[in-house]
Amino acid sequence: FIQRGKIKMALSMHDIALPVFTQQLGALAEILNETQAHADARELDADQFLAARLSPDMYNMAIQVRQATDHVQRCVAKLTGIDELDFGPEEEAMDYCRARIAKTLEFIQAVPADKFEGSEDRPIELQTRVRLMHFPGRDYLLHFVLPQFLFHVTTAYDIARSAGVTLGKRHYLGAIPQSE
Repeated sequence: FIQRGKIKMALSMHDIALPVFTQQLGALAEILNETQAHADARELDADQFLAARLSPDMYNMAIQVRQATDHVQRCVAKLTGIDELDFGPEEEAMDYCRARIAKTLEFIQAVPADKFEGSEDRPIELQTRVRLMHFPGRDYLLHFVLPQFLFHVTTAYDIARSAGVTLGKRHYLGAIPQSE
């Protein structure tokens, strides 16, 4: 596209999804690392932090990590037509959560960008606990997955902060891509 002498490029679904997923999964891993360091400095069991929650009716930190990684891997699988990841038995252990994030990152980064072509209009069907939902791929990514994913990353951050882990906005933002 050309507008007032400037060239504008269209963003692909890959360009929208993968950088955000990668940045925030990296930030989530760092939040867990900081939580581990906090626990170690106080001679506490870091896995205890994974059982913490903000409110009795909310998921604990371990489930926040699982939900974040599930939304990402499921989204990439649905948009590209590949099989979802199998994480095996779930655990509420810091090593398991970090490995889950690493496995999700490895999975999404191995999918070639061209597998996302046409996914903005791909029909997506998703069974939630409440109902069966139907989306075009674009709406699934922008209006369901990204808000859900960011909610779970934010909540994991908030749980760690409320448990006394010293975190700042830079921990939540993670490695921000920058131009040279």
